[in-house]
Amino acid sequence: MQNTIAKTKQEPSKQVKDKDGLEDELENLINSYLKTLKT
Repeated sequence: MQNTIAKTKQEPSKQVKDKDGLEDELENLINSYLKTLKT
């Protein structure tokens, strides 16, 4: 049971990253880009 739980914890994170993760990465990229422009 523990093995299946470990797998389900890792695999969905990839699927979540496709949707929510991409938006978070875009925000991080934009924020870091704006920071580089300010400096």
